[in-house]
This record gives sequence, C-alpha cells and structure tokens, in this order.
Amino acid sequence: MSSVDDIEQVKKRLREHAGKGASKGKAGRAPITSIAKVESDRGRKNSRVKGNRAELDVAEMFSRWSGEVVRRTPGSGGWSNAKFGVTADLVCANRAFPYSVEVKHRENWVLDDLVTGVRREHDKSIVQWWKQCVDSCPRDAARQRDGIRRDAPFAKLPLLVFRRNRQPWLVMMSEDTTCQGGVGVGLFEVPCSPLIRIVKVMLLEVFLDLEPVPEGLKNYKED
Repeated sequence: MSSVDDIEQVKKRLREHAGKGASKGKAGRAPITSIAKVESDRGRKNSRVKGNRAELDVAEMFSRWSGEVVRRTPGSGGWSNAKFGVTADLVCANRAFPYSVEVKHRENWVLDDLVTGVRREHDKSIVQWWKQCVDSCPRDAARQRDGIRRDAPFAKLPLLVFRRNRQPWLVMMSEDTTCQGGVGVGLFEVPCSPLIRIVKVMLLEVFLDLEPVPEGLKNYKED
C-alpha cells in the first residue's frame, strides 16, 4: 500500500470517529476531531523540533568560539522564572560567557522591517524578536566587566541570532559591542527599547571570527 493510501485510510478513520456521537463539551458542541486539527498539531510539533535543532546548532557554534560547553537551555528559556535565573535560549556554566542569546529560525521575515517599521508589532518581525531579546537580558547595574560599558544596564550583552531556511545565520547586537565588523555590517535604529536604540546586523560566522574571546573563557588569548 502506498503512502497516499495510508493517508486516505487515516482520514477515513478520523471521519468515522468524529461521526460516532462522541460526548459533547460544556457548550454542547461536539469535540473537534478533524484532519485540520491533526495537521495543526503536527505543525506545532514540527515547529518545536525545528526550533530545538536551531538552538543546538547555534550552541555548537558558540562552544567552538569560546572553548566552553554552551548548551540549549532546557525549555528554551523556560527557567527564566526559576531559581537558576536563566533567561535566554543558550546557557553556559562559565559566568565569563558574555552573551544572552535568543535564537529564531523562522520564515516570512525581512530585513526591511528594521527600516520601514511597517510590521513592527508583528510577532514574526525582527523588531519584536529584538525587543524580546533585550527585555529578557539579565540586568545588573553594579556589575562592571571588561568589554561592557561602565554604564551598561545589562549583566550580559543581548544577541539575537536568526535565519530563514537555506540562509546563513545572522546576528543582531548593540551598535557599541566590541566587534567592529566591516563589509556586510548594517546599522539600524530600532526604537523599541530606550536602553539600545542603534543596532548592527552581520553574519554570525563573521562575528564569531572577529569577536575576541573574553578573559576567563578557555579560548581566551592574550594580545
């Protein structure tokens, strides 16, 4: 039997199940048992798998850069309200790791969002992702570390790492991050946060190649 026949058999069983007088809910409506619901549940599962794979991919890149073990946060930031204080998608046991990283592997976004602001409130807009990244970044005004401005409001530097299918990873960061970049770096004004208004976007591979590894991490090298 072909896969098409298998799918048709599943559809037939679902339709039969939906028409056998299943108990109704509180509102008197029959429960939804349909192909649409099955496909919707499958889509959500595929989206979670895609997101988990993306976070693992980016965690591996930061591990190679730092020499430390950088892992995907269990629950993708789900510890943010727990005693561990983890608020980002990646976590490193070494406190010298300088970044709070949000990872987005999504479709239907464009860099034009940073210029036009047309889709600024859309949940698939880069602007909203950056706002989430900044809002979730841990703050510690008393902490002063090399590579972070003395008046920086963050204990770590927020980084938004994002991509579409079949495209390279990009990274967004504050304009005053130590990495200066060069060709291929875009500067944008993103007024969604009073703490950081100017951001720059570049290829993640270029960023990790140019960004010096901070002291305290295994791959740190003295100048």
